[in-house]
Amino acid sequence: MDKPGLRVRSSYAGRESNIAVLVWGEETAGRCGLVETVEERGAHPPRHLHLREDETLYVVEGSLSVWVAGEWVEAPAGTALFLPRGVEHALLAETERARVLSFFAPAGFERFYGEMDTVGPLDVERLVTTAARYGCEIAGPTPARPLVESAGGGGDAVY
Repeated sequence: MDKPGLRVRSSYAGRESNIAVLVWGEETAGRCGLVETVEERGAHPPRHLHLREDETLYVVEGSLSVWVAGEWVEAPAGTALFLPRGVEHALLAETERARVLSFFAPAGFERFYGEMDTVGPLDVERLVTTAARYGCEIAGPTPARPLVESAGGGGDAVY
């Protein structure tokens, strides 16, 4: 499609998949794409970086910890994070369920999600080769996240 226009797509409610492409690049003349994912507690996509697009995450429901360029950032519902192209990042779902919108500009990477949605259990080799085709470099496993003792615990962080 050459001209952007009004598109309506439902969100997660009632879907069987944990991934939905809500806006395809073809619908925006390549300007942007929007994907909704539902992450289960403990989900941790590997460290990666986008070479072609910037990504903005918006946590709709639940909570994530997001690793960005060497630091963990807490991202509860209502948090938006801008992840510029070329910056390594990873995430960890901290709640039973975390619903996240991923906005990509320019468009293109939403096609990765459309393709990976058809894959069963995680196939690391396919993940790496598919990501590379869409200009995303898998940099390694999600970094270990320090666990901080609760207030009053009086000690150092536990790793």
